[in-house]
Amino acid sequence: MASSDRLNAVFDYVDESRIRYLERLMEYPRHPSISADNVGIAEVGTRLVEMLTEMGLETSLVPTAGIRW
Repeated sequence: MASSDRLNAVFDYVDESRIRYLERLMEYPRHPSISADNVGIAEVGTRLVEMLTEMGLETSLVPTAGIRW
């Protein structure tokens, strides 16, 4: 497969997946979180791990001194 064919395949995939990825991107700011007060941070972290795992990535939460899981 020529380089231009591979590039076109990438562009086709981006075009086909655009709406799905935009919806996923819009999900991030829907979750309320206030890091200074530790409000909603664990929930956002958990959802992010779920989303990345659904994409096929190996993920895990890593607690820090500032976040109570």
